[in-house]
Amino acid sequence: MKNDAYWNNRMRILEEALLDTGYEYAQNLEKQYELAIAEIDRKIAAWYQRFAKNNEITLAEAKRLLNSTELKEFRWTVEEYIKNGESLSDEWKKQLENASSRVHISRLDSLKVQLRQEAEALHGSQLKATESLLSDIYREGYFHTAFEFQKGLGVGWSLHGLTGTEIQKVLSRPWTADGQTFRDRVWVNKQALVNSVNTNLTQMIMRGEAPDRAIKAIAKQFNVAKNKAGRLVMTESAAFSSAAQKDCFTSLDVQQYRIIGTLDSETCELCGELDGKVYKMSDYQVGTTAPPFHPWCRCCTAPYFADMDDWDTYRTARDDSGKVYNVPSGMTYKEWYQKSVTPSLKTNENAKRAFTSIPGRDIIIGRSVGAKALNYDVMDLDTGEIFHFVEGTKIQNVQVFAGKGTRVTFRKAEKFASRYGGKAADWQHAKGFGVLDTLDGNREAEVHWVQCADIGKFEFFVKEWLE
Repeated sequence: MKNDAYWNNRMRILEEALLDTGYEYAQNLEKQYELAIAEIDRKIAAWYQRFAKNNEITLAEAKRLLNSTELKEFRWTVEEYIKNGESLSDEWKKQLENASSRVHISRLDSLKVQLRQEAEALHGSQLKATESLLSDIYREGYFHTAFEFQKGLGVGWSLHGLTGTEIQKVLSRPWTADGQTFRDRVWVNKQALVNSVNTNLTQMIMRGEAPDRAIKAIAKQFNVAKNKAGRLVMTESAAFSSAAQKDCFTSLDVQQYRIIGTLDSETCELCGELDGKVYKMSDYQVGTTAPPFHPWCRCCTAPYFADMDDWDTYRTARDDSGKVYNVPSGMTYKEWYQKSVTPSLKTNENAKRAFTSIPGRDIIIGRSVGAKALNYDVMDLDTGEIFHFVEGTKIQNVQVFAGKGTRVTFRKAEKFASRYGGKAADWQHAKGFGVLDTLDGNREAEVHWVQCADIGKFEFFVKEWLE
């Protein structure tokens, strides 16, 4: 039976790994918003150029109907929206169909349709990708929690898999006091953006604003929505990671849990006070007695046992009930998963998403008498084993996806600056692909690490084995 420090550390590492997935998606989402803002810039500028005189247009002129040529072009545009609108809602598709069949439409309304299309497209892709992200986080959180739990206790037993239907039921469970699900929040944010853009556009035309000011004002509304979207992704990621731990703890008959806070200069007073608190599983409620306690919360939970006698009783009950086997400390997650999770119910992982990042140079692993000593330590978080890169190889496809030079905040930068030196603003989170020297031979892996110019590269770990 492992001590509290073990449980706290393993659950913290697991939580950080899951939230890293959310950080990467939030970065990609931010890029989508920036592309939408650029497209809006183009559409508003083109609209003013076509209908305004000396960059000015009155409300009366804006409300003039499109002529036959303009109406035909508008219909072509709308038809393209419908044709390429796989992620659009049925409601918006219906409105587009109605718009394409209209014989009269004003200049202003035609622009509003184009701007709303950008908001609807963002909403559709965000909803689909967020649902996929949260499904992955819940599934990975559930099984990795079970793996850490059984490995920590040194004994394992079979678990049933998670079907798509079961995960959808979890995603449909509201966890906040207002009873809204993440789908509801995405819709509310989209509707607020559409209403704000329409109101601002009309008011700016009424005031005779120049196109550059109109573009700036509309872009500001999309930036507000972008920040809301990022906050939503990270908060929901934390919530479903917590829900996965709760459901897994319940299935494993854990009776109590402890709250684990990330204690650094960014920790809020509430999380600092809750750190170390122990509660009964019957009291587990995301957002109230379990994380996240607020947006961007970094707390997680760990199983709690008052003493070893609790586990003795628990293990006896399990032994009497059926199949039990030892889980050695060296067992990997993949080995455990193949042995523990019912094969017929295993679900395939979603294809990897592409995320924006800063490309970097390949890192050459030296080949010399002292190369081993200078090689990087790379930890397998599943087993705690340390590996090294094969001498003479390279860490390839290096990318920096958080921190200095990117649009994504590296939220742990201050911790690493305090630990190794340098300024927090200069630290980065990077990843690449390399070949590791293992007892089973050379193995390829996706590896992550932190780095700071003039300080060095630190804390390499295996994100995923590629074989």
